[in-house]
Amino acid sequence: MARTSYYILFWAIILSASGSVVFAADAESISALMAGSANKTPTAADNSLIDSFIGQAINELLASRTISEGVQVRGQIVQYRGWDINLAQYTRSYVLAAKKHLERAFDQLSRLTNPDIKLSLERNLMVLAAQLGSVELRGFALPRLAHSDSTVRYWAVRALTNRSVAEELTSSITANPEAARSILLALTARVANETEPEILSRMAGFAAQLKMSEATALLVAIAQARMKAYEEWTVQSERAETGILGALATGIKFAATPEEKTRLSRAFAQLYSYVVQRYNLGQQNLPEPVKGQLKSAILEVEYTALRDLLETAAANLFFQAMSERAPITLQQAHDDYFGTASKAGQLGTKLKFQYQHNPDGQMSNAPKTLKMPPPKPAPTPPVGG
Repeated sequence: MARTSYYILFWAIILSASGSVVFAADAESISALMAGSANKTPTAADNSLIDSFIGQAINELLASRTISEGVQVRGQIVQYRGWDINLAQYTRSYVLAAKKHLERAFDQLSRLTNPDIKLSLERNLMVLAAQLGSVELRGFALPRLAHSDSTVRYWAVRALTNRSVAEELTSSITANPEAARSILLALTARVANETEPEILSRMAGFAAQLKMSEATALLVAIAQARMKAYEEWTVQSERAETGILGALATGIKFAATPEEKTRLSRAFAQLYSYVVQRYNLGQQNLPEPVKGQLKSAILEVEYTALRDLLETAAANLFFQAMSERAPITLQQAHDDYFGTASKAGQLGTKLKFQYQHNPDGQMSNAPKTLKMPPPKPAPTPPVGG
């Protein structure tokens, strides 16, 4: 069946369910309502207007044919969410109306059989759920963390981890420990199978904002997943380590117990060490763009997270080692920060930890070392050569 026919069928389902005719959402009325809703509880008439606006706007979103149309409609919906704290009651009504109509839209979506149209609409709806930024909408994101499409997964993670959600979960007024715990556990369960570094980095940034033991577990799981990729020389987008190491450093500063601080400190130091080791060992094997990402991550983390953890502006050994007239080698800088078998490094001394090399508890002052990168495959000889 042609693409247009599928849209006609889809709209037939929607219109039969809603009993309405598609027309432009009334932005003027919702704008006036939002402007007059400061510190007020919406009336029944107000809620009806909100519900009508959201329903019409989501119908328009589902009918959008191009990316620009989808962006425009989503922007309109998000614009009238109400982002000021004095609009809290209005915002709650708005988000709950959005939740109702998103449930209806996702339900109608499940009936489509054309995979391309279905995926396009699912992406649109997931982006909207993320941009609305509310814990109330987590139900749409949680089951899509393992979606086969990386775009849907990305926006599902954003729906669970954006700044508005983090603020809602940590506010003294709206704190929801149960919701926070369920999100953190779901993200942790996803880490081992997540292949997109940007998604892992967003997870880490979110975990750093929540001072819970489940957040520590998520940060350590992300670090371990990245370390495994470094050990296997399969890591991608090394630039992601800037955000991940920054999140680990934040977690260390606000760790609830000495045990959590130790776990996070080990994870930070070992992963950071692997970044430096990969750069050192890969000089002859890695492409220039990859070496550029590694160098950028090494220096940015040193200037921000490492300085903060060591509480000194003198944390600039990597910068010195990478300067034109380097007074020290990168390996010397690495050993000074991370330690050697015979001597603890600055991080181990400051944060009072040792590295744990094996599950049986074997400890060391030095981080684990990467093996040499696998040799490049020999070029295939020409046929008949």
